[in-house]
Amino acid sequence: MKSITQHHASAPAPASELYVSATFRHYLAAALAEAEATRQDLGHDVEVLILSAKHGLLDLAETVAPYDVTMTDAEAISAEALRDQLVARGMDWDDEVYAMLPKKYLARLEEAAWDATYGVPRVLVFDVYEAAPGIGYQRGVASCLLRKLKTPSNTSR
Repeated sequence: MKSITQHHASAPAPASELYVSATFRHYLAAALAEAEATRQDLGHDVEVLILSAKHGLLDLAETVAPYDVTMTDAEAISAEALRDQLVARGMDWDDEVYAMLPKKYLARLEEAAWDATYGVPRVLVFDVYEAAPGIGYQRGVASCLLRKLKTPSNTSR
């Protein structure tokens, strides 16, 4: 999920296709699989979004031009702008976000979800990789999300 040019397509593309690294593709497949499982198991409407350092929250089909911005760059989306995007999407008290993000991206999302007035999170952000100390472990978590959908008990859905 690195936001650097070598990991982007060379021309504008839907957000789900703009990021071309194998790691991103693996994480996106896992997120989509988990969203589908949640829909099937709980009947909840689930949305998978991409957090772009430059643009903030992106729908998977939203067309984006390649860019070279990471969350540590001055041009990166601010927590305030990201908070505005959360609100504009109707995410509010007690909504949950399950984030599969690098630490700096997760920190920006958590900052955006915080309500300074009340001193509590406005949107609950859960780190899917909380117990995964490195990229290898994170890939393992994503693989488990994909694998659990292929078990015999889940194929009769």
